[in-house]
Parts: sequence; structure tokens; C-alpha cells
Amino acid sequence: MLAKIKVRNPQLKVDYENNHELTFPVDNSSRYAVKQLMNSLRDNKKDLSITIDFNVKKRTLDQNALLWALLTEYAYQLNGGRKGGITEEEIYYKALTKYGIAVFLFVKEEAVEQLQMSYKDVQVIDKGKIKGKMYAYCKCIIGSSSYDTKQMGNLIEGILDDMEEAGINTPDKVALEEEWRAYGRK
Repeated sequence: MLAKIKVRNPQLKVDYENNHELTFPVDNSSRYAVKQLMNSLRDNKKDLSITIDFNVKKRTLDQNALLWALLTEYAYQLNGGRKGGITEEEIYYKALTKYGIAVFLFVKEEAVEQLQMSYKDVQVIDKGKIKGKMYAYCKCIIGSSSYDTKQMGNLIEGILDDMEEAGINTPDKVALEEEWRAYGRK
């Protein structure tokens, strides 16, 4: 990658020969990256390949803190205030499976182990033979560390819904988050 540049308001121009030109103003925060890019392009006469993505805001540390505070409280309540029993991590994996993001992949059976090292959880949905080779159809659960703020909000709301459904009084989000930050994970 040569540069990562923040832009907005793209404009498309089409001339009489049907040539397309895409232009956009560059955000001031990217001005140095643009200068570096232009210097690099002057020195190198190769064709470019450009990828454009939407700028999404990654999940916040506050959201992550709230998630784990809720999971801790949820596990504590499910265990009747005693040690042992279901853990926060077990609830987390269940919530990811129920409310999180998954990708579905069709891979050679021997690749399933590699998938398990790359995703939070991999569930083999089906297996079958194609031209003498075994394949697996897998549901791969993505961990919340790669979520954006909306995806993380959906996961937290799902956990709050599960807590309410289980008859667990939903703790005050703000108080729980402040306690979590003050004392850390118990």
C-alpha cells in the first residue's frame, strides 16, 4: 500500500470520448500522505490499482469495557454469586454466535484447522466429497475486536436482551462501566 488517504465528496466527470475521471477533495489530515504519494508516483511510472473503502469507526474502548462488564455481571448472576459455573468467555462465545458477525466458507477439510486458528469459533455445518476430495462448509465467527461501533452496539444490545430474558436485572450501564474502569475485571 502506498498511502491511506481520507477523502469526501467524490465527483465524476465524463468527457465527450466517454473517459471517466474521478476526483475528490483530500481531508486536511491526509495532506502529508498525499504529498508523499505524489512524490512516489512521479518517480514510478507503473499503473496503479486503487481500492476505496468506507471509513467506519472501530468499536470504542468504552464499548469493549461495557461488554466485558456486562458479561462479568451476567456470569455472576447465572452462577448465583458463586465461583465456578459458566464463565464470561463462554457467554461471550454464545453471544458472538447469536448476535455477532460470521462468514461462511467452503474449504478443503484439511483447512478447517487453519480456520480455527484465524477465527473466534468455527462450526462445520456440512461435509461432502467433490471429485474424491473432502470439503467442509463452515460458519466462521468473527471476534468483536474487529467490530465497528454499530456492530459492537448490536452485540451489547443482544446481551442486554438475553440478560433481561433470563430475569437478570440489567445493571445501570453508566455505573457498571465506571466500576469496570475503576476496579478492572474481577
